Amino acid sequence: MTGRPAIYGAPVPLGQAVYGVEEMLVGGRAGRAVVTAAPLLTIGLAHCDLSFPGDEGLAGRHCELSPTPTGALLRDLSGGLGTYVRLASGVERPLRPGDRVRLGQHVLQVETLG
Repeated sequence: MTGRPAIYGAPVPLGQAVYGVEEMLVGGRAGRAVVTAAPLLTIGLAHCDLSFPGDEGLAGRHCELSPTPTGALLRDLSGGLGTYVRLASGVERPLRPGDRVRLGQHVLQVETLG
């Protein structure tokens, strides 16, 4: 998500983060995106907030993101398939706005929105 996107709708409740995850395609083009204020965003092969059913390099529930005051916390759940810089399964890593995460055949960018 390049720049600061405009958020339309109800204002963000005080103390609550809104963040987005956007798929980065070849050439830096934007792909699918999810924007949420939920305490947890799941990414994986199927039945997740952001699912990639055709990617055999992903686990069913590959990783999850939870917002922090300075970005998001990435937790790998892939069972050894790896996320970002080959995080060991069950390891958490803080992410800052603009950080990119590679999992399977996909690159995602994390942004805080408010």
